[in-house]
Amino acid sequence: DLDFRLGIEMSQSLGFARTEESRPGGRSAGAQSWAGIHNTHFWFDPRQDVAAVAMTQLLPFLDRRALGAVDSFERAAYSERHEMGRP
Repeated sequence: DLDFRLGIEMSQSLGFARTEESRPGGRSAGAQSWAGIHNTHFWFDPRQDVAAVAMTQLLPFLDRRALGAVDSFERAAYSERHEMGRP
């Protein structure tokens, strides 16, 4: 069992992991994402018009340090978006 989103409910679409509940300060319900073996992560959030890529070359997969960095990156991206006056 892999927990990509640290407790946020997710499901699978045809090609991505789908976020099923909005995350305060982050992705909206309906955002889709995926990750690669060396902790490369990407997501797109049509509801908030956000897409992002976070690349590392770190093993093991889903390393807590890498997940923490991706979480910080996501929060910063959405915080910047809201500071620019976008919903």
